[in-house]
Amino acid sequence: MLDISRRNAIHSLKKGDVDFILRGDLAEMGQIARIHPAAPFYAGLLVDGQDPLRGTALFEAALECPERRIREEAGKKLLIRLLEEKNLFLASRLLSLIQRQNPPFPFSDDPAVRPLWAAASYLLGHYDDAARFLPDAENAVTRALALTIEAGILVPAGSPPEDPSGGKSSGLKSPAERVEFPEFFRRKAVRFFFTGTPDWSYLWALGELRKRGYTFTGTEAAVIAGRLAVSRNAYGQSMESFEPLLKQNGDPFLEYPELLRDLGRTFQYGSYQEKGAEQLLQWNGKLAAGKTDIRYLLLFFTGRIRRQMGRRCYAGAAECFARALELAPDAEQADACIWYLLHMTLTDKPEDLLPLLRNYVPRWNSEFYFRDILDRYVQYLTANRKWEDLEEAFSLIRSGAGGAAKVKYAYILGRAAGEGYLKTETPPEAFFKAVLEEDGAPFYYRTLAAFRLEETLPPIPEDNPVPPRREELTFLLNFFEFGAAGFVKPYIEETMDRLSTEELRQLSEAFAASPYPEESIRLTGRYMERQDYRLVRRDLELHYPRSFKSLIEDRAREAGIPVEIFFGLVHTESAFIPRAGSRAGAQGLAQLMPATARETALRIARRGGPDYIGEGEPDLYDPKVNVHLGAVYLSYLMEHMDSPLLALLAYNGGMGRVRNRRNAESKLPEDLFLETIDIQETREYGKKVLGAAAAYGYLYYGMTMEAVAADIFK
Repeated sequence: MLDISRRNAIHSLKKGDVDFILRGDLAEMGQIARIHPAAPFYAGLLVDGQDPLRGTALFEAALECPERRIREEAGKKLLIRLLEEKNLFLASRLLSLIQRQNPPFPFSDDPAVRPLWAAASYLLGHYDDAARFLPDAENAVTRALALTIEAGILVPAGSPPEDPSGGKSSGLKSPAERVEFPEFFRRKAVRFFFTGTPDWSYLWALGELRKRGYTFTGTEAAVIAGRLAVSRNAYGQSMESFEPLLKQNGDPFLEYPELLRDLGRTFQYGSYQEKGAEQLLQWNGKLAAGKTDIRYLLLFFTGRIRRQMGRRCYAGAAECFARALELAPDAEQADACIWYLLHMTLTDKPEDLLPLLRNYVPRWNSEFYFRDILDRYVQYLTANRKWEDLEEAFSLIRSGAGGAAKVKYAYILGRAAGEGYLKTETPPEAFFKAVLEEDGAPFYYRTLAAFRLEETLPPIPEDNPVPPRREELTFLLNFFEFGAAGFVKPYIEETMDRLSTEELRQLSEAFAASPYPEESIRLTGRYMERQDYRLVRRDLELHYPRSFKSLIEDRAREAGIPVEIFFGLVHTESAFIPRAGSRAGAQGLAQLMPATARETALRIARRGGPDYIGEGEPDLYDPKVNVHLGAVYLSYLMEHMDSPLLALLAYNGGMGRVRNRRNAESKLPEDLFLETIDIQETREYGKKVLGAAAAYGYLYYGMTMEAVAADIFK
């Protein structure tokens, strides 16, 4: 029994107290289940990196949890440990766990953990028991286990045979030593290695079969070597393995789509692009009309290879994608073909994109798939004053689902009509109202549309429905309950598509109250981009928190800059992570470059402020230092640029570059000028900061849209 009260134990575990877990006797790890049946799994995650033996004991204890997902995840941890480490002691202990009679182990027949019993039996040489324990081989690990268990039944592993010369065998089988496996087994092995994902279980099964004397044919060995090379992005090596197979009339590539995809990537990213395109087209010409799935892949990868070869080959690539589109096996593959067709045209001849949109918008399946295309195209149309083309493009996409692209087109059209650039029968107000009617409209465009209509933003719903607790959600929320929030992200990623927006909101709430509040910002940003998303106020509050509230407010007011704009900048730059850094070298909450920070620090000291330099450099990871320097630097930019918008763009892209760009577009209003910036990072940065500023002003400072816009576009 742990020498602490249950209440103190729960408190310690909630804090993620690793020392609390490490203090317990190893034999008593199962007692943590008295805190909560699921607690051993989360405790195991906390200590496994420091003490794998203790982590293993805790995962074992988690196998007796009534929650299936806990047993499943603990089983995965132990399964990897069993097979990768060939841990015979753990195998014996696991088998004794299920064989005990008093009390009986309650989940002996649970499919979630039966692979564990199969693996333990296999390692101990009990192959018939292993086969009896193994459930249907649906995933990569159980498929690998099923194959090796069958090999163990057919040819039990023994000691290495003696070499005829008197020495020990090198492990390479001589003809006399080779084991003849039945043909049905060879077919299973070929299917596994030709279609399975080359992960750790793939490599483990490969090693186990070789130990049992299984020998691969030259073709099989070349395929396996090539696939392993592709998994490492080593395309030169994969080409060396695949090249001898190209003379076999398409075998085995035309039989296994997975191999054809690996070959296609090898051609696309390797040094044999032209040869690869010719080879795939040659095979396509020989295929019967019914081989639709293979013909699609041949044409699709030929298109990708030709596109990779550069603009001189775009016409040939487009022909292949157009032909592949007619053979696409599903909606996603069809959209992929259309995306490539549009992307190449936008890159090479953007003036020719509109006819393609007329043709393909009615055929695409998900507008979200084409957001980047539509964003680049609206930038091109605005920068080149092609207002009529923009209006037609909007008419093509406006009936589709998803609001981000549609909203952007509508707002720009409203502004163009209002400024007299666009001659249209539709009044500007109609375009702005279309923005506000879209539930998923980015807050930046909602703000500006409300401003142009001279009305307050339509009320954002307050409702925040809480769904019933499904086991999936309970499993994830317990990471926070038991102090293991730092381990939850991979599990959320794995289940993201299965979780509803309401469930993700609960996880975001949990992150906001955890030591990782920046993850709340990221998670809300992810689900707010969903195609069926409907905005609620709580999501805005989660996505735009007021971290470091007093510090940011005080420094903004001292520097004479709008508080909501400075909050928007810090939110966009670092998501309030004090030790944030960028590849360019920017550091801290306001993401200052060291040279800029030093110059600003000297300016502050000369004015009688704190000396942040002393004998060294400013500590940009100190929030107090960073926020002060960031506020003063932004104030300096606002004094030297014509507006807060240009100051923010200069904060990101430099004063000289922004001035030159603005001078070239001096006649456009600032909001339309922002849409013309050809550097996507700078363009999107401006919108993110301004959208965040609008949200902060609206949520926390009682500002109308007119007031927010006035601070932004002075």
